[in-house]
Amino acid sequence: MAPRQCRIACIIFDCDGVLVDSELIAARVAAECFTEAGMPIGAEELITRFAGVAGDRVTAQLAEQFGVMPDPGMTERRRHRIMAAFQNELKAVEDVDRVLPMLPQVKCVASSSHPERLSLSLRITGLEKHFQKHIFSSTLVARGKPAPDLFLYAADKVGQPSRHCLVVEDSVYGIAAAKAAGMLAFGFVGGRHCTADSNERLRAVGADAVFAGMAELPALIETFQSS
Repeated sequence: MAPRQCRIACIIFDCDGVLVDSELIAARVAAECFTEAGMPIGAEELITRFAGVAGDRVTAQLAEQFGVMPDPGMTERRRHRIMAAFQNELKAVEDVDRVLPMLPQVKCVASSSHPERLSLSLRITGLEKHFQKHIFSSTLVARGKPAPDLFLYAADKVGQPSRHCLVVEDSVYGIAAAKAAGMLAFGFVGGRHCTADSNERLRAVGADAVFAGMAELPALIETFQSS
């Protein structure tokens, strides 16, 4: 099947697992926190079930599963433990800092992460300079991914219609949200958390293309770009 051609004027990047290689770090720390709170779960299961989902929703679903009444401050404490780990371990995805300046389109970030964590991730890795303050958290909208709200919000803020937007995502929830927003969606499977079936899982929810190296992105965009 030939690629769907469109004029790509805006590229919307997820952050965790796309711009920063954070998912394994965050899942490890989160699994420790949940287990300590009586909700035993491993890092791998957290990634498989909840990659792309806002932290408060993960807490609510696990609390229901295990019949636990979570401490009201649990989500915030977990967030700060993850950010402390980021200070020591977080790195940008390979080649992303080199590739972003090569893309002439408007670029923004739309992430399920809390604004404080999102800001820290981009600051630690030196990537915030590429987005001209076009950095959006799901806390800004009523519904997080897989609802399209966050991507539609980002497109509105940068003044571009959905049909001219490309989303780069690593999670099934993110790809589903992009397609619900009427946007082109590329699945990125180059993060350390990705597994052998990541490509298939992202295509199953509608990814228009899947790629494993950020250096591939400019040429891949050209394949889908119309004049």
